[in-house]
Amino acid sequence: MPMLSGCWLYETPQGVFRIEWTRMGARGCFAVIFEQELLGCYDTASAALTALVAGETQKPRCGLDIQRLALPQSVVSWTFCPETDDADRPQSLRRALARQAALAKREGGASALPEQSSHPEASP
Repeated sequence: MPMLSGCWLYETPQGVFRIEWTRMGARGCFAVIFEQELLGCYDTASAALTALVAGETQKPRCGLDIQRLALPQSVVSWTFCPETDDADRPQSLRRALARQAALAKREGGASALPEQSSHPEASP
């Protein structure tokens, strides 16, 4: 099944959220990112967005309460942007994605974040 090449963006007064399909080792996932900080990876864009608005992703280091932002619950309300080259990503985000991939590989492909395994839309 072909994947969309790009990401969905939603800008808030506190910063920009992004849901982006990415490769983590041999497997692909949808990464939830806030201001270059990886908050989680999910099997579908819908699962990523659902987890984000429900407060089931990792919390941003800045302490932002995501649930108080009233983020749109459909990617239709987000802005779709075409794919960017991996080289355009900040080094810190590339390292976070690499750590996530390594952890998933060590766990035999299982979810690297506890939130994912309990999410109803996540695949085993």
